[in-house]
Amino acid sequence: MGTPGAFISDDNFGDVSVNNLMETFDESEEQEELVEPRFRYKRVLGDLIRLLENDPASCFTIHEKLMVVGFQSGRVCIFDHLGNVNIDSCCRYHKCAVSSISIDDAANYIVTCANDFSIVIYGIGCSEYNQRIPVTQSCKVVAIAANFSRPSSGQRFLAANQNLVLYQRGVRAEFFSGKRRETCLYKGTQTDGLINCLSWRENFVAFTNETGTRIYDLKLSRCLALVQPFHKNENFPISKFPPKHVWLNDSTLAIGWANTVCICAIVQTTKRPGPNTSDLLLDLPKGRILHRFTFNNFAIAGISFTTRSSYGNDEICSLPHSTLNSPPNSLNSQSDWRELIIFGIKKSAGRGDTREPSLLNFTTTNCSIDGENLNEE
Repeated sequence: MGTPGAFISDDNFGDVSVNNLMETFDESEEQEELVEPRFRYKRVLGDLIRLLENDPASCFTIHEKLMVVGFQSGRVCIFDHLGNVNIDSCCRYHKCAVSSISIDDAANYIVTCANDFSIVIYGIGCSEYNQRIPVTQSCKVVAIAANFSRPSSGQRFLAANQNLVLYQRGVRAEFFSGKRRETCLYKGTQTDGLINCLSWRENFVAFTNETGTRIYDLKLSRCLALVQPFHKNENFPISKFPPKHVWLNDSTLAIGWANTVCICAIVQTTKRPGPNTSDLLLDLPKGRILHRFTFNNFAIAGISFTTRSSYGNDEICSLPHSTLNSPPNSLNSQSDWRELIIFGIKKSAGRGDTREPSLLNFTTTNCSIDGENLNEE
């Protein structure tokens, strides 16, 4: 496994200090200007409210077609976006609280895990690849391949605790017997802690433990980058402030953790070969930090984004092109994302914690760091 490039927050890159590039959002500054609400909110009701009365939710995931909720009892239920349950899909798949849920792009299959040393795969309206997989260590998070339901895809999924493991269907006899090949992509240490967040887009897998967020290339079988935390772990324990990921496109990742947000991209770099290799230049992917932000008195609980299609034609034409395009040598030259949406918990004096969404607009953001100056670990 290759050594990942490390993003160090305390070093100087060229003549510019990273600390000077950090943009701090002060809550007092936000209160000076009244901002018109950008979103309409409606509480999910239906059968979900009734089920939550006796069985608290432990995790959930949202798809454009449906919503899947895991409960403390180990039960997993599928709902529509109004909260109406699909009775046929409600089943207790685990013996304890469901830890993580992942659904493929076609919404045909779901993979779940819990602390009962099992991973469960089950289909929605299909059952060809249904399977319960016993594991030697309980899994913390899982991620299913976007094309899982495609017959020739190998039915891949990822499972993580301290280590990151890729599962895929075997060939010939193994395929028909239901056995799966296991490949350990990353082996963590006690110091690294557990992997608390896992996201998968095309060939890139992002996962976060105590030491930071790593981006792994499945095609090259190596880690491309390590984004170290920009906050002090002792002030924001990962058990209380878990990290969140979202892929903005095939090569750009947004990381929300504690009170910081970091956006990094995988870009192509060129490296001259050694004397014993070809005269051609080698194209190597590497990580580059595009933006970095910190919030005062605001802990991040979730992260998402809006797209160009969310706006009218007049608004799209008025957007600076720099906010719509990836870096020049990015693996994905066009980017559809427009704004980040940060969901968090803000502590109000004398009133406890209140949940509020905050919208981060990148129209005026010019914070960037040249990937050529990134140090290597």
